[in-house]
Amino acid sequence: MKQQEQKSNNELLSEFACACNDARVGLRTVKLLYGGISRSSVERAVVAGEIPAPEKRTGNTNTWNVGELRANLRKEAA
Repeated sequence: MKQQEQKSNNELLSEFACACNDARVGLRTVKLLYGGISRSSVERAVVAGEIPAPEKRTGNTNTWNVGELRANLRKEAA
């Protein structure tokens, strides 16, 4: 079975830009949105309240709400 190809960074950011506020995104998109930071940096920022907390999905998967991320990014830009 052939492995599914990973989406490019541009594809992930484009999907985020077009997504509705109720959509959910994964860690890789969050890392890109906050300047390409590491997983550890995302985790520290969540604990510090600088990035919205993710929702735990099945297994070890966390996802973030697009609307909450957009609001947080707008707040940071102001």
